[in-house]
Amino acid sequence: MTLKQLLNTGKELDCELFGNFETRASLVWDDDISLTDEGYKHFQPIMDCPITCLSNGDIQVLVGDDLDDRLSEMVDDFVLSVAGYCPSSSYDKWFKISN
Repeated sequence: MTLKQLLNTGKELDCELFGNFETRASLVWDDDISLTDEGYKHFQPIMDCPITCLSNGDIQVLVGDDLDDRLSEMVDDFVLSVAGYCPSSSYDKWFKISN
C-alpha cells in the first residue's frame, strides 16, 4: 500500500509518519479531508512511497535511498501542511474539506 492509497481509504488516522528513523511527525488525518490533484502532484514523491504499518499503529513511509533527506523533509512538510502550517492559498490548493 502507498501513502496515497492509505489516505484515500476515507478513514481517520492518528499516527506517526516516519520519513526515516531520524524524522518522525504526528499526522492527524480526519475522514472529511482529502488530497486534491494539485496536492497529490506537490507531494507525489512521498504519496507513491510504500508504507509499513508498525505493530504499535505507527506508519512508516519507506522513502528508500534518501541520501539528501529531500523525501524525509517532504514527510515533515506534508504533516505540517495538513495541520495548517502553510499559507492558506497552498492549503486550499492541496486539500479539500468536505462537510
